[in-house]
Amino acid sequence: MGMSAFGAITAFGLVVAGVMWIIQRWHASNCVKHKDEVEHLLAIARHDNMH
Repeated sequence: MGMSAFGAITAFGLVVAGVMWIIQRWHASNCVKHKDEVEHLLAIARHDNMH
């Protein structure tokens, strides 16, 4: 694409940061919309003695 190594690394970093931001927003939304289910799943995970 004719991009320098610095430009490619920067672009990739921005894409990764953007995807991470989207996932963070999605998680926060799920914690509000599905609070009971999230609490139930966390309770199961906290009491999992298999690991």
